[in-house]
Amino acid sequence: MSVTLAYDPGLARVRVAVDALPAATVYVRVDRSVNGVQWTTVRGGDRLTPAAGAARVDDYEFAPGVATTWRARAYSAVDVVLGTQTAATTAAIDRVWLKSVARPYLNRSIVTQQYTPVQRKARAGVFDVPGRSFPVVVSDVAGSRQWTLSVLTSTPAEAHALEVMLASGDILHVQVPAGVDIPGGYVSVGDVELARVSRPLRDPRRLVSIPMTECAAPGPDVVGYTATWAGLLAAFGSWTAVLAAFPSWAAVLEYVAAPDTVIVP
Repeated sequence: MSVTLAYDPGLARVRVAVDALPAATVYVRVDRSVNGVQWTTVRGGDRLTPAAGAARVDDYEFAPGVATTWRARAYSAVDVVLGTQTAATTAAIDRVWLKSVARPYLNRSIVTQQYTPVQRKARAGVFDVPGRSFPVVVSDVAGSRQWTLSVLTSTPAEAHALEVMLASGDILHVQVPAGVDIPGGYVSVGDVELARVSRPLRDPRRLVSIPMTECAAPGPDVVGYTATWAGLLAAFGSWTAVLAAFPSWAAVLEYVAAPDTVIVP
């Protein structure tokens, strides 16, 4: 049993390939850790079904610039661990990425201009009591961080691709290079504004203001996909054309849908 890591900086993903699995392997689980103590299951890597003694998963949510270990465990039909193997690498990014947790084919690097002051709203009620100088407070933990991120696009195509990503309504993952002062993490996006950078109408640059509210990471049941059967049929017109375009089902799995597929007329 072996684990191979392949980092693709163009897609900002780490592909974890597990090979030479024990013969009795029914499923594989892939986790990651930055300290060797706490482990997080890679999205989509909870119960990987092996094919020809191998399995793979793409990890888009790694910690940038941090030495990380990926661990693969092979399980039998009765959940007995048949083998464990690890591999480590440091995956670095040189720009900020906006990533869709559910639709990684929408992921894109962005040019950030600035962000507003980060707010954390209090969740407390202050009630005046007749006959008392001091009020009574009913309090709770503070809310999550909120801020607005300004993103610069240079061409209409860039602006459109970003709009399509934001139109998906998915929870996004803001992935920030190590040492860059921009809030990161999982966010829910509010009402987006798109404005021109300068007066001349021929200037294609746009400034997109994206209100963000920090939120919990989606559960492991949310698994990213790069295409759907309906999207394949819409792109190629027929299953005959799909079969003619791809030499194998493995090639179909590598197909990445067009971003516009998230827009339903």
